[in-house]
Amino acid sequence: MPAALGEEVNTAARLAEKAAAGEIIASAAALHRAGIDPGQLEMRTLELKGISRPVVAYNIVKTK
Repeated sequence: MPAALGEEVNTAARLAEKAAAGEIIASAAALHRAGIDPGQLEMRTLELKGISRPVVAYNIVKTK
């Protein structure tokens, strides 16, 4: 059975921890790989546990 491992998975998990209720955050790298232009999305730069450099991320969904 294949397993998802590595920095991408760790980054995604840490971003999920940072997300507020009703919010989905994705890294710039993930959006790029998915072919999504983040032009109109809210950008954030986050320090994440276990990640050596700041991560540029975007709010994909944000509800109140």
